[in-house]
Amino acid sequence: MITGRKRNPAARDPSCSHPSSPATGPLRRAFLAWRPPAEQRQWLARARPLQPAGVQPLAADDLHLTLRYLGDLDAPEVAELCARLQARAAPVDTIEVQAGGGLLLPPTRPRLLALRVEPAPALQQLVTHLDALLAGLPIAKRSQSFLPHITLLRGASMAQGIPAWLQRLTLRCVMVDYQLMCSNVNQRTGPRYRVVTSYRLR
Repeated sequence: MITGRKRNPAARDPSCSHPSSPATGPLRRAFLAWRPPAEQRQWLARARPLQPAGVQPLAADDLHLTLRYLGDLDAPEVAELCARLQARAAPVDTIEVQAGGGLLLPPTRPRLLALRVEPAPALQQLVTHLDALLAGLPIAKRSQSFLPHITLLRGASMAQGIPAWLQRLTLRCVMVDYQLMCSNVNQRTGPRYRVVTSYRLR
């Protein structure tokens, strides 16, 4: 079994710190997400063996669990969203994240290979809280199912199934914050992700 260490929630990840000024828009392909601490992101990246041509590993800094996809936001929408996120704390102060095994996404003609994250009640509470904050905003245009996962690889086809190394992979750490992120598409490497701002759960 390949196992990642649980991390002390009091130890802040400097790459997920609060910005000195409010986020500004517009943002392209924005989403709310949680990034594992830097140590765990590096560990997950190293756990992946060398991949064949056509399969793209996500950069360690890009590894994340999407909580809610928001889409393209203009500047007023970003300002309103950030004001709501800043004003209302989450219903929990920490969430113990446990992950293990693999997922092929989407189930038909899969193009992503992901680490499956346990849908813990506290994690679902956070998502419900975010849905309430998004209510009434034009960005909350459709309901979204929540299948928690951390994408590790992307490629044209993942039809070969879940590899043995991923079936043995497990991760445990503590969530103390979450991030507003956006996507920057690079034609050569595919999407890369940027943290816009970070919010403590409490």
